[in-house]
Amino acid sequence: MSWSFLQPQKRYLRDLPEMPKCASTHVFLWEALNLCGQALLGEDWTGDELNAISWPTSPITEREAQKRKPTSAPPPPPINRRVNPDANQSLPPWMLENPQQQQHVLDWKLHSLFEHHQARWEANQAAIRRMQQAVDWLHKKFRDGEIATFSRFETGGLDLLPLEPSDWFVENVLDNRFRQGGYKRIFLSKPATAHDVFIFVNKASLEREISTLPHTSLSISGTDISNLSPYLRFAVAFALRHGRELDGWGKPSVAKQCSSSEHSAQLAA
Repeated sequence: MSWSFLQPQKRYLRDLPEMPKCASTHVFLWEALNLCGQALLGEDWTGDELNAISWPTSPITEREAQKRKPTSAPPPPPINRRVNPDANQSLPPWMLENPQQQQHVLDWKLHSLFEHHQARWEANQAAIRRMQQAVDWLHKKFRDGEIATFSRFETGGLDLLPLEPSDWFVENVLDNRFRQGGYKRIFLSKPATAHDVFIFVNKASLEREISTLPHTSLSISGTDISNLSPYLRFAVAFALRHGRELDGWGKPSVAKQCSSSEHSAQLAA
């Protein structure tokens, strides 16, 4: 009997030797997904999401589906304890603990193995759910045209061809766009041709939109601080004076050194 979790696992996202590259003003679709996940979920985003594997059926479900049916053989004769009072000692431990498992030896032998792989399966499913959250957020921004996206031929080249928001009106976008890192784009030429393309995201528009997410780390310049209210200027000055700042998750972390006299004067104003 062959179990799927003992077979080589395929990555949920497409296997690529390396991330496709383009100009520094754009990032590959998966890089945008990773940045979005960090800003959207904070510490819950572990980075394992992009390495999740395609594993649809849990080991427990698979075990129940392939479990051997009880045999119709007659039960063994009762043990004559007058002849052998310690007959139970010759029985295997699994028969003593749970006699009902006498017909399901496979459950006892693979119990610990199934528990281990069931935990792996649950962690993998949780990673895919987190990835789906980030995909849904990005998909909405792409459809609304708030984040600009572009395509480039998989064979390479410098030309980035813009994608329209209507190009993102697709069902199951995780499988049809994100999983491959692109898709087969149809070009309306004479005759019409289809080419495999990678998808890239405009970095400036991406950073602008994810800056509104709850776990985004923001840096404030001296000009920005001068526009804050007196209360917020005092709060920032207090944090820097004590060498502390709040990171993207609202936890204290070591603040960057700020030795500019002009900056200090703005904070004290």
